[in-house]
Amino acid sequence: RGYTDDRPLSSSSVYRDNYDLSYGRAKSVTAALSRTGNIAMDHFEMIALGPTQPIADNETEEGRARNRRVEIFVRADDATTDLEGLEESIEATEPPVQ
Repeated sequence: RGYTDDRPLSSSSVYRDNYDLSYGRAKSVTAALSRTGNIAMDHFEMIALGPTQPIADNETEEGRARNRRVEIFVRADDATTDLEGLEESIEATEPPVQ
């Protein structure tokens, strides 16, 4: 799930709006996890939530920075899924620069 702060994007942005940017964030993290974790892309679901559901106040730069984020949810299909190995892969992944 990709998120942004509530500030409008500049007209020179490559993204149309905050929802497009939040999808780009989610897609970038998904691609990195797929590459480093050897997980097929069709195992991911990317959701763009834009400026909805902020976790901090958008009135400060620190708060806006906290709201620009990606949340990762892991669902296991069965008890044989190696969640510990998946957690290690996630922790070893460098966050992409946006």
